[in-house]
Amino acid sequence: VVLRWMGGLLGSAFLTWADHSRERRRLAGKGFQVVQRLRNRQAAKCFDAWQSSLRDRQRLTRAGHKVVSRWRAGQCGDAFFSWREQAQDSQRLFRAAFKVIQRIKNLCVATAWSRWR
Repeated sequence: VVLRWMGGLLGSAFLTWADHSRERRRLAGKGFQVVQRLRNRQAAKCFDAWQSSLRDRQRLTRAGHKVVSRWRAGQCGDAFFSWREQAQDSQRLFRAAFKVIQRIKNLCVATAWSRWR
């Protein structure tokens, strides 16, 4: 049947139709590729924005660390370190006093217990 069409009047129409359908399939694939590229472009923009935000955050973190280290190294640093040492000493004294008080309480309880028996 196809050979008769190709040899007769319908042959050129069939070839034209076949060419058009091939071209349509090729263009449909290209359209899909274009849509995919547009989608990928949007994803790429989002990814670039995220990377830029991350770089900015890292830069600000480094700047903050620099400020803190300079502050520690300056006059304020001495005051900060002396305050920290005083706070640590205060905590040590509190723990020691707490232990002494617990021992006194236990001694009183032990004395009362021994007298009761």
